[in-house]
Amino acid sequence: MPLPKIEHPIYEVYLKSLGKNVRYRPFLVKEEKLLLMAKETDDLKEISETIKQIIHNCCLDEIDVDALPTFDVEMFFVHLRINSIGETAQMVYTCNNVVEGNPCDHKNEFDLLLKNIKYLETEGHTNLIKITDTIGVKFKYPSISIPEAVLNSKFEDGGYE
Repeated sequence: MPLPKIEHPIYEVYLKSLGKNVRYRPFLVKEEKLLLMAKETDDLKEISETIKQIIHNCCLDEIDVDALPTFDVEMFFVHLRINSIGETAQMVYTCNNVVEGNPCDHKNEFDLLLKNIKYLETEGHTNLIKITDTIGVKFKYPSISIPEAVLNSKFEDGGYE
């Protein structure tokens, strides 16, 4: 009996909320096409559903993608992107400064090295908010399956519209 053939390379990514490594394969042309089609719609709900579907398709371990916090979904997707397309992404930053009453709008192009992206956690961070010495509230991190009202809201002047 011959050994089974591995069709795709297998990688691992550490997901902080699960506290463990999760195995995945790179996304294929069909998943890249799904991503490009979702991007064309400019619909945040469609894009987030497509990202969840791609992670679900590529993950080799059993995880609940809907329950993952957004920071783990982003980290998973960055690693998928690194091992599927490449570890650099071409970015464009448009300057928002106003110069002599006119917006600058200068475009700065640069390459972002995706493998340098890491979790950033402040010292003493906790999702537990103490109300008194004996009473507290433990918050759940937001997931990618957030309500459509939040997806379509805009943050301006220190609050949501």
